[in-house]
Amino acid sequence: MIIKRAELPEFLIGAFVVLLGLAAAIIGSGFGFGSAASMESGFFPVVIGGVLAMLGVAHLVVAVFGQPSADDGASEPVNIRAIMMISAGMAFWLATVKSVGLIPATIGLVTLSAYAERSVRLVRSVVLAAVLAAAAYGIFVYGLELPLIAFRWPL
Repeated sequence: MIIKRAELPEFLIGAFVVLLGLAAAIIGSGFGFGSAASMESGFFPVVIGGVLAMLGVAHLVVAVFGQPSADDGASEPVNIRAIMMISAGMAFWLATVKSVGLIPATIGLVTLSAYAERSVRLVRSVVLAAVLAAAAYGIFVYGLELPLIAFRWPL
């Protein structure tokens, strides 16, 4: 099996997704699995890890046996700005969700991630952040009954 230089990044991505899925499934298998009717804490990581590993295998198959692209291996340049801003948004959320609460942390995540685009529209970003923060609160606090605090003031 010889992987062309153009397919190497796709192959590496597929391999990473397979490893990530297997790791989630292996770690989740250490918890109780239960059944579909009575799920325990390990059910979700094992199932999602398995699905992720299968998607990674599918990606590997396409990377190795897929048709070459029409552009003969030329790919788009990596958008460093998008990678940096989305990573900064996730890091901000992780660092602040316990100290300021779910809603401000989610608003910060969405606002920072919006700057991945070159032409950021402030009003659109703020509205999107507010809607997603409210949805996150509704899903995780009311729907799943997770013990998350909406706002924690003063700091």
